[in-house]
Amino acid sequence: HDPLLAWASKELGWHLTACHTLTVPAQPPATVAAVLAYLKGLDAMHLAAMEQLTQVTKSVVVSAALLHGHLDIQGALSASRVEEDCQVEEWGTVEAGHDLDLADVTTRVASPSIFVRLLAHR
Repeated sequence: HDPLLAWASKELGWHLTACHTLTVPAQPPATVAAVLAYLKGLDAMHLAAMEQLTQVTKSVVVSAALLHGHLDIQGALSASRVEEDCQVEEWGTVEAGHDLDLADVTTRVASPSIFVRLLAHR
């Protein structure tokens, strides 16, 4: 996650505090303001895509990186599934569980990503 946080800091001015435990740290007020300003600056179509991506990836950074072309769809999937992929490595795949979730998440990440790319051609 450090390369993504470095990208968000450099490109978007988001100086986020990383979390290495189950306790989520408070973010600096300036960072919260920068994220809010970014979101408020999106048009309705891009905001809808950002909402969908953030909901599925559980990360505003991964979502923004995908929308900005810093990550491709596979990179966003990989970044957002680190925990689940580690669990699969450790305990194995739950048939009709992990495989279906991956298919669902792939569709839910790819759809808004492609939608945003198509917006550039209107």
